[in-house]
Amino acid sequence: MNVLMVEPGKAPYETQIGDDLQSMQAFVGGYIQAVYPFEQPVALVCCESGKLDGLPLNRALRDADGDIYDIVAGNFFIQLWKVTVPFSCSDYLPYGYRLVNKQIQINDAEAAIVQKIFSEFLAGNSTEKIAEALCAYKIPCKNGKVQWDSSSIRYILRNEKYTGNSKWQKFYTPNEFPFRCKSNHGEASSYWAENTHPVIVSENEYRLAQELMERKSQKIAKRHDKPYPLRQKIYCGSCNSVFRRKEIGTTVYWVCLGHDRSSGCTIRQIPEETINAAFCRLYYKLKHHGGPIFSQMLSNLQKIRFSRMLWSEDVISLNKKISDILSQVQFLTQLQQAGGVDPDTFISSNNKLSEQLRRLKQEKARLLDTDSDDLADRTRDLMDALEDGPDFLDSFDAELFDALVDKIIVDSNERLRFRLKNGLELTEQIERTRR
Repeated sequence: MNVLMVEPGKAPYETQIGDDLQSMQAFVGGYIQAVYPFEQPVALVCCESGKLDGLPLNRALRDADGDIYDIVAGNFFIQLWKVTVPFSCSDYLPYGYRLVNKQIQINDAEAAIVQKIFSEFLAGNSTEKIAEALCAYKIPCKNGKVQWDSSSIRYILRNEKYTGNSKWQKFYTPNEFPFRCKSNHGEASSYWAENTHPVIVSENEYRLAQELMERKSQKIAKRHDKPYPLRQKIYCGSCNSVFRRKEIGTTVYWVCLGHDRSSGCTIRQIPEETINAAFCRLYYKLKHHGGPIFSQMLSNLQKIRFSRMLWSEDVISLNKKISDILSQVQFLTQLQQAGGVDPDTFISSNNKLSEQLRRLKQEKARLLDTDSDDLADRTRDLMDALEDGPDFLDSFDAELFDALVDKIIVDSNERLRFRLKNGLELTEQIERTRR
């Protein structure tokens, strides 16, 4: 392709380079970065890490007032991207397209899947259900593997290229360190090019899909604003996935995301009222029988702390140094009282010893202030919450739940494991309704 090559200290000149990635990288001396400093859709292609690599400074970029806002380091070239050549590398082609003799053509088999995804979504099917169906029918993704999920479906639904149009510079690299590529949300100019390649999905279908996704996003955002106490609290013991809230009719369930996405997880959905009832039973046990358990924990933690104080080699070493400093302070004081040292020397030496003593005591406190002390504090907080709470719960109490429970692990379809704030874990059976 024809480009305008610009090298440091030289006048620009026209030349030809290959339209493959390796040729571009060779000309700029590293990974390429495209910036668009002009109103026209003109790409300035330079080395992404030119400044960091110490390449010689080349040309300054100026704003509308003529002030310098950046300087390009190393070689760069300029090309006017024409809509007749929308892509130069098949690696960047979306699912549903293929490159034949440098021309973009439709892959009929993949295009049919893309059209099916749009039609199913507009018919009311969720992205999760669409992904499950594609996996069930063993439809391969772009990489040849059967690994569809909701995110890959959403990516296809949001990709404007299926309308035959292209949005350029969706990403940009800021001028500040670290120079990492970011999504462009208006921070840099972007360009809309029409009719750059064949159409798979009509613009009307694409527009309707975007509107539907926006409505779903707003609905989810409103739902997330509600204070559900169990959100981000329930985890699957089989696949480690988090549980999400799901409403079916008038019943609220909590569902393992791994199970919902067909990952092979066997943990079924659990009614919210079942989890709430399990917590109420757990609370009653803790309220009336937890005192001895927590008292024993505090006693054990205290023994651990005393053990560290007595037998830790680091603490023993610090105690010896502290004792030596105190002996020196005592000797210096006696010497000063006997007139054996002048006042200035006494003050200077005493200050140095006091500073050393302060640092040694801080280090000792740091060694002793470990996890067991934090666990003891959290255990006391649990005991206080239980003491202030009612004798029993006839319904779920969100405030008590938050004060007592760190998370819930669903070990099986029959058992829940409650992890308390101090790390203690207790199990409760899942009492499912028989039908």
